Amino acid sequence: MRAILVTIALLAIGFRQTPQAPAPVPPPAALPVADEAIQQFVRAALEDRLAAKSLPDYGVLRDQTRMGIREDMPAARLRLDQRAVPHANGLDFFLISQSAAQAQADRTKNTIIYLTVERPVITGDDASLVLGVDIAIPTNPRAVKMCCCDAEAHFQRVKGHWTFVKWGLERCS
Repeated sequence: MRAILVTIALLAIGFRQTPQAPAPVPPPAALPVADEAIQQFVRAALEDRLAAKSLPDYGVLRDQTRMGIREDMPAARLRLDQRAVPHANGLDFFLISQSAAQAQADRTKNTIIYLTVERPVITGDDASLVLGVDIAIPTNPRAVKMCCCDAEAHFQRVKGHWTFVKWGLERCS
C-alpha cells in the first residue's frame, strides 16, 4: 500500500512539474483583421486605462514612452491594425506580434515589454475585453517567465463614448 501511495505522489509531482507547451499562436497574417467597431473599442479602452494608469501590471511599463501592443489576439482569432492604436500624450505606440517580440528579445538580448489585448466583445452598449502587460524574454532554457497579469475590463457606452465600469477576473502567470 505504501509503495502505491509513493508512486501516486511521485506521479503527481511529475505532472505538476512537467511544463505545459504553450498553445501554438497562429501567425498574425493568418488571423482576420477585427472589424471597425472592435478596433475603435480597443483604442478607446486602451486610452482610458492608460490615462488612468490602471492596467494589470502597469508598474512593469515603468517610464516607457514607446510601447508595443500585441497585434494578434489568438483566443479571439482576430488581429488588430493601426485603427486600434491609442493616442496618448507623450506616448508612442506600435503594433507587434508575439513572435516578433520574441525574435526582438532574442536578437537584442533584452526584455521586450508590450500591452496585450484579447477577447473583445461588444453587445449593444456593453463591452468587455482582456487587457494586460506581457514580456518576451531572451530564450534561455533555464529561465522561467514569472510575469504577467491581465484582467477583464468592462465598459459601457455613455453618450457615444466607452466608459470604464469595472475590472473583472484577473489572471497572473
